[in-house]
Amino acid sequence: LREFHINTVNRRQVAVIQFDAQLLDNNTRTIIASRRFESSETVSGSDAAAAVAALGAAADRLARELISWTAEASN
Repeated sequence: LREFHINTVNRRQVAVIQFDAQLLDNNTRTIIASRRFESSETVSGSDAAAAVAALGAAADRLARELISWTAEASN
């Protein structure tokens, strides 16, 4: 996990998540695929609950991308 925070961009708060993933061959322990995933979501309000909701939405999107990539890259 490289980034997991709220950032201000053009006077708007944005939830930012960045994650580096690697798939390894279990037998040889070599990397068979790697990718950096990034996801962001605008924070809809000014309170902590809005920030948590935005981080949750960004994390959900990143997880879907990670699962899809894992399935494709492992074939």
